[in-house]
Amino acid sequence: MNESDKIDPVKYMKPHQIFVHYKNEKVDTILTNGTIHQLNGWYNSKVDLLEKYSYLSDTIKGQLKTAERLKDLMAAKNYDEAIQLFSKRQQENIKEIKQDKEMFAFWCIAWMFYPAKYQYYVAKIKKGKAHFVFEDDEWKIDEK
Repeated sequence: MNESDKIDPVKYMKPHQIFVHYKNEKVDTILTNGTIHQLNGWYNSKVDLLEKYSYLSDTIKGQLKTAERLKDLMAAKNYDEAIQLFSKRQQENIKEIKQDKEMFAFWCIAWMFYPAKYQYYVAKIKKGKAHFVFEDDEWKIDEK
């Protein structure tokens, strides 16, 4: 860490910054995509550094919990319970969509979280770009 300023930038490195604060008030910065970078190659950490060092607010944690519940309910084809994870406004839209079986099938496909799609949505939540509202003491999805 003390010599991190001597490590050359990596061409495909993503712009995530981890700030390491030492007791002597020195601050070191790691630019990472979740991998530890060394001068002689790559070392894959067993722990995702972005998860370990990033602060997830209660808001983000609640939204992630809602997304995980949606993923599980959709995989189990428990659509009625999954719809309850959406905002009241979106529930009205889904109610109209549900009247047309073909449209509802498309809606189900759109909200079925396969692994890559789920990871994309999790990243979207962590970046604060997913649309949620807080209703009935829980985070509800406010997207079509």
